[in-house]
Parts: sequence; structure tokens; C-alpha cells
Amino acid sequence: MAKLPTEKEIAAAKAALEPYMLALGKVAHSWNHMQEQLGLLFCMITGLDDSMGMGLWHALKSDRSQRDLLQAALEVAAADSEWSDDFPKAKEDIEWILKKVNSLTDNRNSAIHAPVFSFIGATPQIGPYTMHGNPNASKLQGKDIFTEFEWYEGCFVVLRRFAAEATLALMGQGRPNSESMPWPDRPLLPTVGKRSDHLDQVHPTDLTKQKHQP
Repeated sequence: MAKLPTEKEIAAAKAALEPYMLALGKVAHSWNHMQEQLGLLFCMITGLDDSMGMGLWHALKSDRSQRDLLQAALEVAAADSEWSDDFPKAKEDIEWILKKVNSLTDNRNSAIHAPVFSFIGATPQIGPYTMHGNPNASKLQGKDIFTEFEWYEGCFVVLRRFAAEATLALMGQGRPNSESMPWPDRPLLPTVGKRSDHLDQVHPTDLTKQKHQP
């Protein structure tokens, strides 16, 4: 005969969900900052100041549409021979960033939208709620959620950092007396189960506070 869980079991189940909610928050946080950095990269490629460029960026209501805008701006910039000569690796590397972000979008969506619950028992465990056929939950079935989420976070942190370094490298365009950073090397993304060193590092430059003129 089925019985309702005790208050002790309910409390244990809630406690088991706390680490999951923290891990989920880190996924969302790292994704949001990565997407914002792509907006700043868009501003730098187009030569728009942050106010105008980010205004256009945020006028688009989907992350994918924003990245498509960045791709379009990149195509126009790369068609300029002077720009391509100044930054010979820029188009290929920025397209690599966009390809990686787009390939990880499904993982991010599954993390954000999958319902997860705690199994009540002697040792509460969490898992995706697949009983009613939720497709996002199904994608997490059989996976270690904490390992998966740490991998997502690590990828987003590394991609954000590379985009930030590319933004800084482009900052000297059109400024003969300025000193820009050299073009960064393309990073290796973390693999599942291996923590990225960048997760423990403070981001070197808060580009959201920097202003630039075309």
C-alpha cells in the first residue's frame, strides 16, 4: 500500500536538490555572460559604440538570432580586404566560437528546461523527471547531472574568455596610435568529467564596463 513521505523524507529530498539548483544556476550564469560577451564582440566588429551596438543586439529576442547577427556582421567585415589582412584568423576563429556555441545550445536548453526531482529513499538521489515524456528530461536520462552541468559551465566559460580576448585584439582597429592585444590562440574546450582551469580564475577584463568608439 502506497504511503505519503514523512516530513523527514521530504526534508532530505529538498536538501538533495540544493546542489542541483546551484549547479543549474552556474550553467545559466555562465551562458548569460558568454552571450553578452558575443554582443560586445559584435560591437567591436561593426565599429558601433556599446550603447548603439548593444541596443541593436538586445532588440533581438532570441540568443540564436543575436548570434546570426554576429555572423552577418562578420561576413561583411571579412569582405573588407584591409580588415582581413589586419586580422587574418578572426573570421575563422569567430565562426569556430559560433559553431561551438550553437552545438552546445541543445545541452543548455536541456539543463534549463528539464524537470528534475529527488527520489525519496534511504539515500535521496536526483534524476530527470521522464515519466510524462519530457524530451529535455530524456536527454539527461542515464547521465551524471552534476558532471554534465560542470562540463557545460566549463565550455561556456572558455568560449566567453576566447570571445573577450578576440574583442580586445580587435579593439585597436582604426586607431593608429593604440596598442591592441595579439590575436589569441584558439582554446581547447574541457571534456566531460574534466574541470576547466578557467572556472577558478577571475575573468581578466570586464568588457561590459569598457567603452569604445568606431
